[in-house]
Amino acid sequence: MWSVLLKYTDKISNTQVVPQNNIPLFNHLCLNVRSGRQLCEACVDACPVQGISLDRDTVNISECVNCGLCAVACPTGVFDHLWEAAEKVVNFASKHQPHRSLWVTCSKAPLYRGALRINCLGELVPELVLYLLSHDVGKVNVLYDAQACENCDFRSGELLWKKSCEQLSAIYRNDGCFKVSDHLPEREQSNNQQVDITRRDFFRSLTSGAQQLLVEAVLGERPEKVYEPFSQSLSLRRKLFIHIISQLNTIQIKTLDPGYLRHPEIGAECTFCGSCVKLCPSGAMKIEKLDEDCLGLLNDATMCNMCGLCANTCPSKAIKVDWAVPDDQPLQRVLLAQGKRCQCPSCGEFFWNSKNSGAILCPGCESSRYKPKLTWDD
Repeated sequence: MWSVLLKYTDKISNTQVVPQNNIPLFNHLCLNVRSGRQLCEACVDACPVQGISLDRDTVNISECVNCGLCAVACPTGVFDHLWEAAEKVVNFASKHQPHRSLWVTCSKAPLYRGALRINCLGELVPELVLYLLSHDVGKVNVLYDAQACENCDFRSGELLWKKSCEQLSAIYRNDGCFKVSDHLPEREQSNNQQVDITRRDFFRSLTSGAQQLLVEAVLGERPEKVYEPFSQSLSLRRKLFIHIISQLNTIQIKTLDPGYLRHPEIGAECTFCGSCVKLCPSGAMKIEKLDEDCLGLLNDATMCNMCGLCANTCPSKAIKVDWAVPDDQPLQRVLLAQGKRCQCPSCGEFFWNSKNSGAILCPGCESSRYKPKLTWDD
């Protein structure tokens, strides 16, 4: 397995890749690049201009309209630098007067005094709304005109927005903190461009240093260059979520959609080879020594984005990614599997064997049992 991983070492680094059109990407976080397989096309499906193509070792952008939908669709953060809405929300929340209501509109909607204007409602994921409400915004109102979405160039964003809207409506079903409307109060509409305090190009006018300081202040520093292959880092979306739940109690956390805190399920076939730990983009999977003759495979659900890479690349097919975290321990690391140190009676090699497994032979000898014995006549 390690030979497969090392095959891509010279192609993967944590260096921010800047294509010819000067769009910065984090190629090393792409599931296809990390695995060498075509596992995910979420960004391709989300792009409204079909401007993204995928190779085994890189992500290519031929055309970009700055909608930010690829950043929202990507589970690992490859396109984080294109997610303007995240930076706008962080900046807006730091300056917004406490307990005042807020309107959020897309770039095609009428200008509205004091509104938070983002490129597309598809960028407004639940984490951003939760972030605003956790920073004393009294109520988040969203202008959504279905007819306008039908005629919009960012058509694919409506699907992402509807998914987010369903999640938010379930969380804030009765308390009125989140509301969607198809019209704006006429008395506060304005044709004066100056009232659009979060106009589309606001962040592009900042220096890159100012943008980085802004993100670091709330979400923590994200290193620009780390030269280790298969480097791991959290996406901005996951960092937002971790920041939010750090301010909530256990009861409040349980009201969130179960999909935010999940972990994989590990079967008895696990051989503790470490491929899931090495390939995990966020670093949620860890192998630790529990005692001299026992290993533990652990998962941090706050870091796990359920991208499924571990399940798709597990050599022994021991991982499933549809298991929910126990409600009584939503923030604790989960012990997924334990392994004991054994010696193979066939070859004499020591190996780690799941405590729930009845296997006696090491993985190499076990697999050779099912290979046909070839003779010269064959």
